[in-house]
Amino acid sequence: MISIAEWMIAASDISERDREELLAEMLGISKADILARPEIQIPETKLKCINHGLKRLKLGEPLAYVLGNWEFWGLTLQLTTQTLIPRPETELLVETVLHTAPDNAHVLDLGTGCGAIAIAIAHERPDLKVTATDYSPGPLAVARTNAQRMQVNVAFIVSNWFSELTGQWDIIVSNPPYVGTEDVHLENLQYEPRAALVSGPTGLDDLTRIVAAAPHHLHNGGVLVIEHGYNQGTAVRDLFATAGLAQIETRRDLGNNERMTYGYWR
Repeated sequence: MISIAEWMIAASDISERDREELLAEMLGISKADILARPEIQIPETKLKCINHGLKRLKLGEPLAYVLGNWEFWGLTLQLTTQTLIPRPETELLVETVLHTAPDNAHVLDLGTGCGAIAIAIAHERPDLKVTATDYSPGPLAVARTNAQRMQVNVAFIVSNWFSELTGQWDIIVSNPPYVGTEDVHLENLQYEPRAALVSGPTGLDDLTRIVAAAPHHLHNGGVLVIEHGYNQGTAVRDLFATAGLAQIETRRDLGNNERMTYGYWR
């Protein structure tokens, strides 16, 4: 057998954070235990799985996919390669919805993926009536599993944006694809589903569709909340204004980048 300390040294070409996360998940212990008890021996039965995970990390696969789960809004959500990895900046959407939602409001999450936004909102505000959509049954199956594990009530519908939806909501929220087809950042995102990332040459194709159609699905006084790229704030505010939305505001992420915009329908 090999100790945690010995394994950490042998795997030092991977970041310390990723090594600790991998060991903690595979051994079923806390990161505090890894630091406090480096003499712990890794069982041979676990070592094979740990080293397989290490190999995947060395090939560039994101830790979230190696672990099969990721934390968002304090909730540990299951992931597959069919779902985008939730980012911390997306929590801005959840904060904004929670801040603007009246009691018992109806909330629609478009393009839910693993369900992160919808589940976080429903977990925080059980009074809200949350519906989540995705164009593909695969991600929706993951989202349903996460909702069941978190014991929250979310309705799931297969729909390409608004294609299968009727009725109106108090709040529509979405983290749609917004990366341009030639964006240099794509080379670092090769393991994530391209359909959840890329949206035309400028990255604005899906944002344009959603914003243009949203007023038809919002109650008067309803709110549209959208995540977008760091350099798309001006374009998205113009889309909101063209669609007739008012009181338009953009919020910045922790990196001080314009990251999400919201506005009210009449």
